[in-house]
Amino acid sequence: MMAAFRETNVKGLESAVEDFAKSPEIFDLFAWQQFLEIHHRNNPDPGYFVVELELLFEATWTVLTQANPKTDEASKALTKNLKAAIQKYVSDNNNNRPNLLPEFLTAVPMVKLQKLAATRIFRAHLDSYMRSGIMYIYYFEVFLYVVFTAIFTRLSVKFKSSQKGTYEWDDIVIRDMTIACFCLALYFLLRELAQFHAMYQLGLQRNWFKDFWNYIDLVASGGTIVLLEYYFRMGPGPEYEHFASVIALFVWMKVLGFAKAFSQPIATFVLMLSTIFQDLFSFMAVLVIILVMFGHAFYLVLSDNIASEGDEIDFTNIGGTAWSLYLMILGTFESSVFAGIWAQTLFLFYSFLVVIILLNVLIAIVSDSYDAVLVTSTELFWRSRLELVAEITTTFNMFLQSDLEVWKKRVDEHFEKWIGRIAILYSLEEDHPWANGKNKVALGVRILFSPVLLGLAIAIFFLWLFPVIICSTILDILKDKSYSDTKEKVKDFFTSLYGFDSDDDTSNMNNKPMLVARIIFSPLLVTFTTGFFILWWLPFTFVAFIFGKLYDQDEYQRYSRSWKDKLASMKSKISVVYGFKQDHSWSNKRNKLALLIRILFSPIILIISIPIFLLWYLPFYLYYTILLKTQGPRVTSTEVDLDLKLKSSNSDWSGRVLDIVRRVNAITSSESAKTNAKITALDGVVLTLKGDVLGLKGDVQTLTEDNASLKKLLSEKMVRDDTKTRNLEKMLSAIATKVGAEVELELEDGDEDQKVEQEQNDDKKAEIAEGEMEGNDPNATTTVGQKKTRTHADVAAPTGVDEEEGESDTGDIHNPLIESTQASKSAKRGSSGGVARVGGMKGGSGAGDIGDNQL
Repeated sequence: MMAAFRETNVKGLESAVEDFAKSPEIFDLFAWQQFLEIHHRNNPDPGYFVVELELLFEATWTVLTQANPKTDEASKALTKNLKAAIQKYVSDNNNNRPNLLPEFLTAVPMVKLQKLAATRIFRAHLDSYMRSGIMYIYYFEVFLYVVFTAIFTRLSVKFKSSQKGTYEWDDIVIRDMTIACFCLALYFLLRELAQFHAMYQLGLQRNWFKDFWNYIDLVASGGTIVLLEYYFRMGPGPEYEHFASVIALFVWMKVLGFAKAFSQPIATFVLMLSTIFQDLFSFMAVLVIILVMFGHAFYLVLSDNIASEGDEIDFTNIGGTAWSLYLMILGTFESSVFAGIWAQTLFLFYSFLVVIILLNVLIAIVSDSYDAVLVTSTELFWRSRLELVAEITTTFNMFLQSDLEVWKKRVDEHFEKWIGRIAILYSLEEDHPWANGKNKVALGVRILFSPVLLGLAIAIFFLWLFPVIICSTILDILKDKSYSDTKEKVKDFFTSLYGFDSDDDTSNMNNKPMLVARIIFSPLLVTFTTGFFILWWLPFTFVAFIFGKLYDQDEYQRYSRSWKDKLASMKSKISVVYGFKQDHSWSNKRNKLALLIRILFSPIILIISIPIFLLWYLPFYLYYTILLKTQGPRVTSTEVDLDLKLKSSNSDWSGRVLDIVRRVNAITSSESAKTNAKITALDGVVLTLKGDVLGLKGDVQTLTEDNASLKKLLSEKMVRDDTKTRNLEKMLSAIATKVGAEVELELEDGDEDQKVEQEQNDDKKAEIAEGEMEGNDPNATTTVGQKKTRTHADVAAPTGVDEEEGESDTGDIHNPLIESTQASKSAKRGSSGGVARVGGMKGGSGAGDIGDNQL
């Protein structure tokens, strides 16, 4: 073997490996690796042992592939021995040399190392690392970086088009994207620092500094953080654009760094670029010297020439000279610039030497490098895989190793104490007093924290909490959409179903089933059971099972048995806890407590309770509670009388009025009061209302001027606080302004004593309205409760009577029907305009002509 190494005799090496493989003992490749490292430690050629190790791996793989185990027993034994040798080599490296890859990257030149990485045996070593979870970490980081790149691109473009930095923070999408971009950039920055720390602990910091991809990672992540800080402090501008463009280059260059280990074709082209740049280093040095040489000469000869506006070739300054030389390489020049024999001579030599000779040499070097890369594409790909595995194993393993050691030490110190306490608490010891049915405290604890109850608590917790979050978010986003009619119907249905309406029979204490249902599915009980789960079941699971599995070999062996044995063990424990064993005291019928527990937590009760929960509590919370949250809090403070009057100069106002009333009806409806909305059609207009849109009963109701049953233009009694009242007033004014109508609105606080009396006098008001239509004195007054209502002709007298101006004192409440009738008659006569008054608000009077369709 050693003679074959010295002579680099491949055939001799294969023969020696075959002789080793035919021996009864397994061929130890790991021992040969260690021996070659020690043997060539003082070799002046660094990494020379890797060359011999590569020859050994190639010879071993050749012998393995040439053997035919199907022909004879000798080949079968040889194949079995070599496969076992490869498996043992991988296992020995993982166990005895966990930092082998970083050490190789430091001690071995990359050209030699990529040849070793491409060998089949070393690839098996890398595959063992990747199967252990390395590739999952890599794919996860690729996904994170793709998200980071997309967010960074979106933000950089958005920030460029903005006017100021602080403005964008008001946009919730931009704000969330900024926070996400900052967090991802911080993660990649900390990851790079953790990699340096881990390699520093191994004494491999030089290797970190040699890898230029590390500098790209630092600039991309750290520069992004600085860029975000700069934008929100200084705002957009030329400086931001220049800075952002540099960071964008590094961010996208890092994408290439991730891609080089993704697949072999991608790795070939990415690593080809780095190989070409390395090969071009000498050429670029010569090219730069020649360019400086000719630039100096051209500047001395042509700097006195005056460049005209728009000229691309300019030798009047040093910067222009350098740029002109580059354009001349690309073939852009003007012959008129080179006036004079000496300038033309310099241009001739420059074009021949640089444009003709050096550019063709550049093309030849790139072509040769590309061909070489294609030949070694497999080696380059596995070299990138080796770098990836070395980076991830070093970063994550070494970064977490110290913390894991500390935690393992703490667990070793306290494990026995924790397990002992939990074993006593859960009565896992058969000889403990809590294991029998006489200890009432133990029985109570085991009942409260039984797996069935905990399972039910978990189900309620997840089925209750997550839908609340999802539906709250969705409804908050969609709260401005036009689905108010459906929402009101759903609210009314569940208000009646759950008995939250004050006049519903389910709200009193006599309805026992409803009260029980509301108690069982109350948020308090859900919170209580969730607390049990967090404070009891999680510690038990983590400490008793997970730590026991990791540190207690007996426990590990017990849980490593077949599923049948696991199930039997679990059934035995449950039987002891719930008394289903025949010889247990809970198994007889005289133990009332045991029977009650077995009934409460029986599968039948569980199956019944889950549908009740799904069909009862979830609909209540999702459709009732959340919908009410979008409407604002329930208020029971002030009773308000609302009178609304409209006047418009728009001839097509009937549909607009109907739209306003619909919106008023939707806005003002609440769980504490029902809407009673009525509308009166004015002169020459008929409104047909279908269904119960405005609270009017019946399929179709046609409302005209002559309908004596109409009482009010629009009235409602509802409970609102001051904030809601102001919001309502603003909403009505905004809607009216949009449709071209004028709204005067007054909201008055009602008195409790006035409620009953107001209800008793509703009919009397209607009779007065009818009498006024038939010709009664329009100045008659009616006292209702503590309010004085005066119907006064604010517009001109009926047809045939001279025009008058109507006035009313503050506090007068005008009959809507009288006002609408008089307004229409006055409009026909073309007299001066009447003023719409609302609930005692005194409107001004004005004169002017009113058309047929004006109010």
